[in-house]
Amino acid sequence: MRRVLGIVLLLSALLAPPLRAQVSDDDAGGLLVRFLENTLSDDNRRIEVTGLEGAFSSRATIEKLTVSDAQGVWLTLSGAVLDWNRMDLVRGTFSVNALTADRIVIARKPLPADAVDLPSPEAQPFSLPELPVAVELGEIGVESLELGETVVGLAAALQVSGRLSLAGGALDTRLSVTRLDRPGDALDLTAQFSNTTRQIALDLTAIEDAGGLISTALNMPDRPPLLFTAKGTGPVDDFTADIALVSDDAERIGGAVRLRGLEAPEGADPATPQGIRFSADLAGDVTPLLPPDYRAFFGAETRLALDGINRPDGRTEIERLDLTSDALILNGSLAVAAGGALETALLHGRIAPPSGETVLLPLSGPQTRIGAARLTLRMDGAADSTGAGDWDLTLSADRLSRPDLSLQRAELTASGALDQSAGLALDGTLKAGLRGLGFADAALARAIGSEVTLDGGFALTGAGGLEFRGFQLRGADYTATLNGMLDGLQSGFEMDGRLRLAAADLGRFSGLAGRDLGGAVTADLSGTGTPLAGSFDIALALRAQDLSAGIDQLDPLIAGTSTLSLDAARGADGLTIRRFVLDGTALSAQAQGTLKSAGSALSFRAALDDLARLTPTVSGPLTLTGDLDQAGRAWTGKVRLQGPDKSYADLNGTFDPEGRADLTFDALLDRIQRFIPELPGQLTASGTAKRDIQGIWTLETDATGPAGVSARIAGSLDEAAGTADLTARGDLRLEAANPFLKPNSIAGRAEFDLRLDGPPALRSLSGRISTSGTRMAIPAAAQTIENISGSVTLADSAASLALTGALGAGGGFRVSGPVALTPPYDGKIAVDLQNLILTDNKSITSSANGRLSLSGPLAAGPLLSGRIEFGETEINLSAVSGSAAAAPIPSIVHLHDSAAVRATRARAGLIDTGGSGGGGGPAIGLDLALVAQNRVFARGFGLQAELGGALYLRGTTAAVEPVGQIELIRGTLDIIGRRLKLTRGVVTMQGDLTPYVEFASTATTEDGKATIEIAGPMDGPVVSVYAEPERPAEEALAMLVFGSRVADLSPVVIAKMAASLATLGRSGGASDKVRKATGVDRVDFGTDASGAGQVGAGTYLSDNVYTDFTVNTRGETELNLNLDLSKSLTAKGSVNNAGDTGIGLFFERDY
Repeated sequence: MRRVLGIVLLLSALLAPPLRAQVSDDDAGGLLVRFLENTLSDDNRRIEVTGLEGAFSSRATIEKLTVSDAQGVWLTLSGAVLDWNRMDLVRGTFSVNALTADRIVIARKPLPADAVDLPSPEAQPFSLPELPVAVELGEIGVESLELGETVVGLAAALQVSGRLSLAGGALDTRLSVTRLDRPGDALDLTAQFSNTTRQIALDLTAIEDAGGLISTALNMPDRPPLLFTAKGTGPVDDFTADIALVSDDAERIGGAVRLRGLEAPEGADPATPQGIRFSADLAGDVTPLLPPDYRAFFGAETRLALDGINRPDGRTEIERLDLTSDALILNGSLAVAAGGALETALLHGRIAPPSGETVLLPLSGPQTRIGAARLTLRMDGAADSTGAGDWDLTLSADRLSRPDLSLQRAELTASGALDQSAGLALDGTLKAGLRGLGFADAALARAIGSEVTLDGGFALTGAGGLEFRGFQLRGADYTATLNGMLDGLQSGFEMDGRLRLAAADLGRFSGLAGRDLGGAVTADLSGTGTPLAGSFDIALALRAQDLSAGIDQLDPLIAGTSTLSLDAARGADGLTIRRFVLDGTALSAQAQGTLKSAGSALSFRAALDDLARLTPTVSGPLTLTGDLDQAGRAWTGKVRLQGPDKSYADLNGTFDPEGRADLTFDALLDRIQRFIPELPGQLTASGTAKRDIQGIWTLETDATGPAGVSARIAGSLDEAAGTADLTARGDLRLEAANPFLKPNSIAGRAEFDLRLDGPPALRSLSGRISTSGTRMAIPAAAQTIENISGSVTLADSAASLALTGALGAGGGFRVSGPVALTPPYDGKIAVDLQNLILTDNKSITSSANGRLSLSGPLAAGPLLSGRIEFGETEINLSAVSGSAAAAPIPSIVHLHDSAAVRATRARAGLIDTGGSGGGGGPAIGLDLALVAQNRVFARGFGLQAELGGALYLRGTTAAVEPVGQIELIRGTLDIIGRRLKLTRGVVTMQGDLTPYVEFASTATTEDGKATIEIAGPMDGPVVSVYAEPERPAEEALAMLVFGSRVADLSPVVIAKMAASLATLGRSGGASDKVRKATGVDRVDFGTDASGAGQVGAGTYLSDNVYTDFTVNTRGETELNLNLDLSKSLTAKGSVNNAGDTGIGLFFERDY
């Protein structure tokens, strides 16, 4: 009201004729709008006025007015009209014909204000305010007042009408509020009082049906219908107001408030006022209006009784105050002198459960139960002749519990002196204790403990200051002690004192910190400070012992004894750090300087005694130094990080508060092998970094490193968008990867040209990595890959491969296709084989052509499919096994071998490193065809065989399912000068992809069958001879070769047999040399059926035409020609020197 009236009076002054002659209505309206908005707005409230017209007329209108806070508009007023009599102000009356509004919308409750003005502690006698002018409001009206649901818990539309007159010490007001959205709910108020007649008239009625505004706002159970009345008429010295609250047609609270004049003492002037006695007596059963849980506290009757006197001289006495319920008894008395000074105060209170161990307190928030509580407060404002008094307070509580807290016993006692000579001043001591303290939060329970005490002296001055003397909070192994002075609001709560903290075991705070803490700390803080001004002048001394934070990298740095001292001040001239020193076993730091809006300067130094505390691969000190200076608003500085050996990092440049920066940097990391032993050398980087006011960084960096690494990085980074536009170009020697590829090795150079365009994610990366002429050696496969050339192109979170290369033995390959770089890493990689020479340089040599495809999710089981066609293939069985000379080397134990010897053996694969087990990757699906239709030659042990066929690999790499075999086309076995025709020959694949060979020749005699067999894994076949029926091997061999028993053979023949058996363990000897020299596919030396010596040779004329010829010592020759019509059908023709010819068709099928 005072604010509105002040605005109106100011506007009245603006109505003077000289001003109206100079200011137009539009200008005046704008001036008033600005005045209203600026005057009524504050830090928590913003007023906006739209469409103000008639600012200096008798009828002023506002189209719209809004009130908003930090969350937006909460009140909107539309169509406001002020119709008033301007000339009545001259007669001292603020007369309004009508103050109305079409619509007021209160969307929600406003945010609470940051600060609240405290009321004066002095009591004042009641009377109506004497305003500088009389106030008459002829009509007050709001057509629609709309309340949002969050205001009282229920949306509602109201209509307000009434009038107000406050003039000459008299009040006459009428107010009517009705609900538009629910007829019948209404509030009607009529109130009158006159200082002259001393008559009071009050008639207040509020009625609403079930679910109304009042029951909803008070959260009454079942939202009952309500009726509240307060009515009374009479003079001030004989006035009674009857009060009743009814719900569901039953009275819940009833009683009266009475005012009675005191009788004049005997002999006193009856016309002299003697004061007013006031009393109130209200009682009833309020439990139906409360939640059921609170009903035990109040019971069937709750009563408030009050008796007091208001003396003519302003002295007020409350002789009796009684508030009772089933669980509560509160009574007391109070006497306040005319000037507001406290004379006496006495208050007793008790809470006890009506039944059971505890009772629920009627408090908001989590349910709070208590077993018992007692309160006694006594204050005597004038206990002696000096005007000084005393006071004491006792408070106790038992068995207090909440869902998050429990307390067995709480006690508080306080007493001291009371002085009102210059305002209210208290001086005393306080002692409090909590026992059996428990928390639902285990971390909080461990931190605070089960018992806490608080004691000390204090003084509350009349000016609002608070002094603490030896105030100490003590827990199980921690204390906080405070001595100092806290001034009142006028000084901004200025503090001057000393605080000492001590914690013997920081481990109790581990749960709150979320990590394992340890150690002991003491801290001493002294000085002055003003929280509201943000100023301070302090000295801090801290000492810690054996600190730990549960961080492996940090704990070694803070172990032992650490001390910290700080001497600093903050005021109008900025922040001054006079001294900052940290001194620890491993860490030390110093800083000093001044920070302010302009002209700041700061220098600092920090050091770590030995980097070995952080990493075992590096030792030596690490030091960080810096100097920063401010010229205007811009900062200039240099920072240096000095490490062991020659390592360093320098940063120089400027930056300002707006965010602009211009920096240069230069860094060198020496002896990288300390971190990566396989990469010796230095890493260097230098360049510039600039930042503009929009937060965009521009970077240019050149870097070099071991293995010929050279790179240039340039582009920009956008902080706000979180995006980048960077390019990286350079090259490196691939030999840098050799330490990680052992025993394999690579030689060559790779170039890269990459770009990051967008957020720092794989999808933003594009570019190309290429190489040319690279060579790779794979000792385990006895292979070298030559001339590796091609590129990997990156785009859209995928890599596209295009690589070619050749094997050292001959032939080439090409790898191409895309691979996704995000899970599950889908790929479609094609591998083309072009006359690839495959050899282990020992037992097998072949050539391969074909195409393979690896497709599907590479991380979740891709499919390897394709077809490989093998050309002429040589299998030398005698190169890997058979003779005594080729027997496996027994296990060798190496004694005292040197590191160099071990490295050599490891590179040769002769040391089991435990890493050869099955990998943890996904099983790869297989769909492969390995085709060799003919020209697969197997030799050794006297064997000469040609095979053909196909193998198919199905299943997965974890469970291979081989199908098919390489079958015998033709072949012989030479033994003891005789040639046996092979009757069986196959090459198959076992489940672990090991080739398995099986060759056999069987002869039938009158004594049975005899077979010689070469069978087993290709890297270790076994020769065996057996017969049916069973007989010794030498008997079986004699039957096979000579058709006779050993006993029937001559000594010469037996010697020949022994000599020939030895050839089973050797290679082909002379026949191999002749075959290789002539280029034919087969060469034989032996005897014919008559014992004459002979030589034979054979070769392929085309893929399915084979020819051989034989010449013996008698001059006889024979030429054979084989034409393979199909896998099972062969046409054969022959001619000899005698002119004999022959032709035939042969059908063969293996079962």
